Amino acid sequence: MSGTFGITYNRINNFNKNFSYEGTNSNNSIVDYFIEDANGQEPNSFLKGGDNFNSPTGLAYNNYLIEDSTFIDPAASPLHYMSVLGTYPSDPTDIRTVLQHEEVRTSGYQNQWSLSYGVNFSDKIFFGAGLGITSLRFKANKTYRESDFNFVATPSFNPLDNLVLEEQIEINGTGINGTFGLIVRPIDMIQIGISYLTPTFNSITDIYHTTLTTKWNDFDYFGDGTFISNVSEESEDVISEYNLKTPAKLNICASVFIGTSGFITADVEVINYSGATYSSNISGITFNSENKEINELYQSTVNYRVGGEYRYNNWRARAGYAYMPDPLKSEQNGINRKTNSFSTGLGYRNKKFYTDLAIVFTQGKNSYRPYSINSVDSPLVALTNKATLGVLTVGIPF
Repeated sequence: MSGTFGITYNRINNFNKNFSYEGTNSNNSIVDYFIEDANGQEPNSFLKGGDNFNSPTGLAYNNYLIEDSTFIDPAASPLHYMSVLGTYPSDPTDIRTVLQHEEVRTSGYQNQWSLSYGVNFSDKIFFGAGLGITSLRFKANKTYRESDFNFVATPSFNPLDNLVLEEQIEINGTGINGTFGLIVRPIDMIQIGISYLTPTFNSITDIYHTTLTTKWNDFDYFGDGTFISNVSEESEDVISEYNLKTPAKLNICASVFIGTSGFITADVEVINYSGATYSSNISGITFNSENKEINELYQSTVNYRVGGEYRYNNWRARAGYAYMPDPLKSEQNGINRKTNSFSTGLGYRNKKFYTDLAIVFTQGKNSYRPYSINSVDSPLVALTNKATLGVLTVGIPF
């Protein structure tokens, strides 16, 4: 019997991604989202210091994009909202078009330090266990713009040149997990393994900040000769602290060695995405609705991977394939989020030096909505994600 202690450092997630889109929308505007989100709320809650000020809807209220209904009818309910950019109440059958554009930039990573110990029983049974400590850093910057408002029934009505909503979110967190694994070699040419990664228990802090700027065309908003032009408002930093438990993983693998010519390996990985849960250490804060939604939307999946290596003298040639199905129970917005990865590699080894080069190409689909309105087809952006990763390793055994 022999044992080995190891310390490793790995990057287990990469969040670097940029995308943008643009299109003309004749069904709705983000202003309609602001109206729907504001309905039922007291107007004072959107003023500075109010409960809803630090939200895009609160900033929209302070940029004159929405008003409570008493603005046009003193007898109306102040809990219902309207907009001078809306088609109601002037003409509900009016068609309004607007040019929408957004840029989304995300960056960050998730890294893990692992302390592990493995035991070797006569080169037949291998058992190991490890403790993982993760660190999470994520940033997202979104710049959403609407312009070119056009009302078919009143083409001369042009109160606003554009609105720009900027949102920034920064997420920092740390987590801890455990790993247990067993490998059995019944005969020299076959290895069978199983490993279990416990849920990762994360402590996370979010910082959210948003700014809304509107460029009005010297519009007589109040009808009293008071013209408005450039208006801007920004939120305070909104800080949220919570806990996130991510799902466990079960992995089963097998390898067949073909003498000294190479090997073929395959594994399956089971992940129950519906097992993710939010919680809070602050009294009175619950995530019951969010956890219920996760349970209803997500499912368990089985990921598959297969690969092989061919050896010729000191050279190594490798190829692999991985398939990860959609973690959602049903396709959302007609998009299947399955992911396919293809890899190839070349290596050279001798007693004093080794080097390996690997290329991994991953592709999949996703979707994105800048806002959602009940019972209305909100803007939908269909994304095709393609990523190519290159890894070069150089080592000197000693």
